[in-house]
Amino acid sequence: MLTVTLTRISNTHHTFDYKRPDGRGEMLTLETKSFLFHDLLHFAVESEAGLTDSFYAKLERSESYAALTGPDVRYEGEIGLTEKIVGGLTKGVEFLFKKNKIDWIKGTARLAGKGTVEIVDGEKQTLRAKK
Repeated sequence: MLTVTLTRISNTHHTFDYKRPDGRGEMLTLETKSFLFHDLLHFAVESEAGLTDSFYAKLERSESYAALTGPDVRYEGEIGLTEKIVGGLTKGVEFLFKKNKIDWIKGTARLAGKGTVEIVDGEKQTLRAKK
């Protein structure tokens, strides 16, 4: 089984560390804004759909991350289908955030009481629900 660990290393970057069943893999540093949400959606779509020839399945079968994401890569078959789905979902969420004037606040948070969230890492702030 492929294991993937995503670790926040700053407000702008995270690591994408994957290990194959044989122990091989690699750790990459990626820009969080561009990759994290996209990678998580890919994993969710592929897992729930039981796909066997998409990004994470290919990554498990010895393809390198670069071989699956380079500028000359043509997305066909399952990987192309999931890329279309994930791309559409990502753009849809971005559109809804903008349309509804929702701020995306990055950081680590904790519940600080009824209707209150405290951002404790990143841009520290306390947020309170209006209702």
